[in-house]
Amino acid sequence: MKVVSSQQDILEKWKCLYIIENGSTKEVVKKILAYDKSTQQTKNLLTLEAKKFANLYDWDKIAKKEFGIILDLIFRY
Repeated sequence: MKVVSSQQDILEKWKCLYIIENGSTKEVVKKILAYDKSTQQTKNLLTLEAKKFANLYDWDKIAKKEFGIILDLIFRY
């Protein structure tokens, strides 16, 4: 099932994310082992990148933006 197929190009630029086909437990284990074998520096870089990615989808930021759009529409009319 291609859950993220429409977003795959966007998500692939993030090295901290691993796109794995649903149900592919072998692939999950491979990715976990590869991460475990990574250097501490690589793990630190991936952690920093993951924090940046998570901030893009912070619900407080999203809610403030949406609320701002609603207020803008209210005061326009």
